[in-house]
Amino acid sequence: MLSSRKAGSLVHGVVHMDCWHVARSRVPMQSMLDDIQMEEGQCLKVSAYTKAGKLGRVLSTCAKNGSLGTVYAQSTGSSASSTSLTSVVFANMDLSNEKDSSEALPEQLVVLPSQVDMDYNGSKRFARRLHFQLEAARSVPTEAEEDALMVGGRTDSRKLSRAVLKCIEKHGEAVMKAIGDQAVSSALLAAIFAKSETKRLNGTLALLPSFYDVNETKKGMQIRCFTI
Repeated sequence: MLSSRKAGSLVHGVVHMDCWHVARSRVPMQSMLDDIQMEEGQCLKVSAYTKAGKLGRVLSTCAKNGSLGTVYAQSTGSSASSTSLTSVVFANMDLSNEKDSSEALPEQLVVLPSQVDMDYNGSKRFARRLHFQLEAARSVPTEAEEDALMVGGRTDSRKLSRAVLKCIEKHGEAVMKAIGDQAVSSALLAAIFAKSETKRLNGTLALLPSFYDVNETKKGMQIRCFTI
């Protein structure tokens, strides 16, 4: 383990370490935070260079020690947004691997997405912000799975958001399937737009990402959208 002074210096900047000194973590948090920039307020800044597996282990550790509600991920750009969702898939895989242990969790980690305005050197940019919480595992409705929305890199996120809302109203859940960073980013943006339609949603929109087999050698991302 690095000294407390050296532990604050990471590849992409300085991080606030106090919240990561948790007694129940078996994996040194510093080794998992390499390549992940941490800001005051427990913000995990995700870049195109962030390793989804490491971020996933950070999230699963937070879920186990009860600190999940104190952190959120923030990203700009397609690659970083895709990495953020991919890390949630890895986090849930890590949690499910402990199903036979005393630390097993009956819930799955879900994403509560939003978009915030950021000032980058005087210019306005949008960042995707992901909060996390644990929810009881639920099976996907057959009708929603059969009516899955296929998302491409050039899909109009506004139109897709309306399709997501219609599926939720019809089936109780919407399923999006995307291949590649740009498509995953478009799906995430559509979910953010859909979440803003509070009058049509009976609750808060949550996302549950997972991998699915496109063919024998290629995987895509499935993003389930439902209210909690």
